[in-house]
Amino acid sequence: MLTKNIFQIHESYRKLGAYERVCLERWKLMNPEWTYRFTTNDEADAVVKELIPDDYSRYEQFHFGAKNNIRRCAMLHKHGGLYADLDLYPVHPLRGYLPTDRQRVLFKYDHRDMWLNGIFASSEGDPMTLGIIKEATHRLINGPAAPPQSNTDDWMRWHFDMCGVHCFNEVYQIYEKIEDAVIGGDSHPVHNEIPVDQIKCLHLGTGCWIPRAEQPTLEQQTLREFYMLDAAKEVFGI
Repeated sequence: MLTKNIFQIHESYRKLGAYERVCLERWKLMNPEWTYRFTTNDEADAVVKELIPDDYSRYEQFHFGAKNNIRRCAMLHKHGGLYADLDLYPVHPLRGYLPTDRQRVLFKYDHRDMWLNGIFASSEGDPMTLGIIKEATHRLINGPAAPPQSNTDDWMRWHFDMCGVHCFNEVYQIYEKIEDAVIGGDSHPVHNEIPVDQIKCLHLGTGCWIPRAEQPTLEQQTLREFYMLDAAKEVFGI
């Protein structure tokens, strides 16, 4: 029931850092039987406009992280397949752990009973993905205003509730049971909480959607990206 598409979304391929490019190429090389579909923000926004034409003008005003969360659902709703954040470093090919005879496949955090929204699979036309889009859009338009971005903790809590993982989980639970989730999609190389042989991909974490008072320099960002790649190599030797 799952179409073998892998979606990853970014402003453009040229804007990817070295670390993100390594992750992207690993997704493609490890899953040759899947169609890899790198999607730009503009391409995904065109699909969002098809799905919520009446609210699209408001969507255009949403913050960066909100748009990214809605875009991933839009692409899966239209085409079906797997979405994975670009900061997920794949360790094993999908054929070893992702059943394609289900309408959707969700992943659980390693350390808590919640589903992820940075990697999930869904069939074309799934009401779940459309439900997330509509719920997040409703909350962002009608819910409480965002706190100042200078207060990072409060702003992140607001983001999670309005359009992030908490919003996703409220819709997920209508359709799925947590005990059916796949584990090993949120494993961090510094504090793995499940056996290494059960890790599907490492969540190395760019946090690019979090407002920051100061943006790192190119040198600082490059050093961090190579640190993250070194962390993956330390765990798996690859």
